[in-house]
Amino acid sequence: MREIGAAKEEILDQAYTRVSTAGQNLDSQIDALTAAGCSKIFTDKASGSKESRPEWDRLMEYLRPSDTLVVAELSRMSRSLMHTLHIVKDSVARGINLVSLREHIDTTTATGRAFIGMIGVVKQLEARSEGRTGGGQGQGEDWREASDGSGQARASPHPL
Repeated sequence: MREIGAAKEEILDQAYTRVSTAGQNLDSQIDALTAAGCSKIFTDKASGSKESRPEWDRLMEYLRPSDTLVVAELSRMSRSLMHTLHIVKDSVARGINLVSLREHIDTTTATGRAFIGMIGVVKQLEARSEGRTGGGQGQGEDWREASDGSGQARASPHPL
């Protein structure tokens, strides 16, 4: 049960936690996720860099639109920033909300959705700095919104 405004609404929260080695302990992550009200927790004991994480795969199959995926921290969910961005993009497309307890990210809120938007901007900037500009925009250009007089914003290059 999560409070939203003055009302309480039942939201299905599924959680994922991971440690990198079998000798590490999941207890602190599980305690945080349980305290956050997660109804089901999927756990893996595997390096985040491994492609195969069986419980992560089960969780991805289990999640439905309007479900919320909760993690104790983003690093437990993904292998890298690019992997995080891929997960966010996939989750948004599937209608799945994301919550990271440590980073205080919650895409069920306007602030959380804004943060996800900023992650998208970071992805675009990284692609541009790596030369993947996708439209001929070269490096050394600052892309800002400008009005074309019609009331609609358009992207416009400005020299740095």
